[in-house]
Amino acid sequence: MRLPTPRLAALLLLALAAPACSSSGGQSPSAPAPAAAEPAPAEPKRPAFLVYEQKGRRLTVDAFGKPVETALRQKVLASAAALRTENLDDGGVEILRLDRKVMWRLSPDKKTYQQATFGELAAQVEGIKALLRRRLKDKDLPAAEKRALLVALGEARPQVTVESDPETVEMLGRRCRRVRYLEDGALRVEQWLAEDLASPADLGEVRALTGNFSAELLGKLAARRGFSLRTRVLGRLPAVQPRLAEQEVTALETPGKLDPALFEIPEGYSKSEPKAGGR
Repeated sequence: MRLPTPRLAALLLLALAAPACSSSGGQSPSAPAPAAAEPAPAEPKRPAFLVYEQKGRRLTVDAFGKPVETALRQKVLASAAALRTENLDDGGVEILRLDRKVMWRLSPDKKTYQQATFGELAAQVEGIKALLRRRLKDKDLPAAEKRALLVALGEARPQVTVESDPETVEMLGRRCRRVRYLEDGALRVEQWLAEDLASPADLGEVRALTGNFSAELLGKLAARRGFSLRTRVLGRLPAVQPRLAEQEVTALETPGKLDPALFEIPEGYSKSEPKAGGR
């Protein structure tokens, strides 16, 4: 069974604003050792609109188990109801409509678009889970991998801990704090959160749709509302794509308004069906 994972990979990148490879601020955000548990910061400002550019990479695995690394350069336009992601390298556009529970992938050169509803994306995750359940039947399965499979299937509850650096660093002129989310002791998500800024969009439902996060981890992520200027997400299992997603915001603005047409399918576009593999 070939799974249409590229849609889910794209969804993950939309769900966790801003992952990446190097800091664009003054002080490097890598050092101080994190201290466990710390009180939640004050509620950050949530603008009506947010526009930012980001760069990064995504690591996936092909059908033969070979690692495939993809560089990313994107511009994202966000409102409370929708996100538009423009690929600055190939011109492709993805629009996520939170209010309509649908994702469109536009091909401006062909004037076509593909569509996936939230229900269809959830069905893709169920297809992945079906493969994981087959793997569970392997009697020689190592205990650690079995545990990871049970967590991925929601049949075991992981221990999720949150660690954060005691000191903040400056990125794009904003005070950011590094926060790490560990699941059963393994790093799953690392964010550099701007403590004075939040995304206009509530992406909790989208994060759940990716199938890449346990309910326990989703709860911890939801408790932190700062906008992430840098993020690393490590996939839980080989069956869940991507294995690694990293991005970093390189430019950021909060405009007073955006043209609503940016979040719609342009006039003259026709619908096309995805090829095998979901591309």
